[in-house]
Amino acid sequence: MNKYILKTALLTVFIAMGFASCSDDHFDIRPGSASEESTLWQNIITNNNTNDFAAILSRTKFMRSETDRSGSITYAELLDQPQTFSVWAPIDGSYNAQEYNDILDQRDALMNSGEADDVKKAWQLNYQVANQFALNHIARFNYESNMDQQKVRMLNSKVYYYNAGKNEFNGVGINPELARLNSSNGTLHVLEGISPFAYNIYDYLGSSP
Repeated sequence: MNKYILKTALLTVFIAMGFASCSDDHFDIRPGSASEESTLWQNIITNNNTNDFAAILSRTKFMRSETDRSGSITYAELLDQPQTFSVWAPIDGSYNAQEYNDILDQRDALMNSGEADDVKKAWQLNYQVANQFALNHIARFNYESNMDQQKVRMLNSKVYYYNAGKNEFNGVGINPELARLNSSNGTLHVLEGISPFAYNIYDYLGSSP
């Protein structure tokens, strides 16, 4: 009887240890790791593949239009709010992130001069990065992951196509290992490259010397 009780007790301990191990492996969310409970911004900055994207968004002032000068928050802060967005973030090393940081450095220098013309130019440079980069990778609302092709209106009003069947957005492949990360305020996808900006005549005239 004692041997039976001992075996039963040991078996119970091993089973308990097994459940604890499964819990640690599959259900625990480590601090700083991506999770569905985190915001899009939190998942972007904990993703080691989108550091450049995060750096640019954290520097770029949110503008509702080309003439908006409030600049009360950045695009990083926007993605930390309880609104629903879809983000297609380009993976690090697939584009020239320094180009956008150089523009933002120029913006800061002009803004700090305090001259009216310089400040106006600074806001134009901020809008250039916002319109052609930040807003070109962010859309409102979630989009279906089981549809072959659907139109997506970005925050800069450009319309691109998201093909979940081909795992492709605006002609750029979506990283299959990071294809869809649900967040508390939307969905994050990681692109294999930058989403091409669709210039119209007005865009081209505004960005070309």
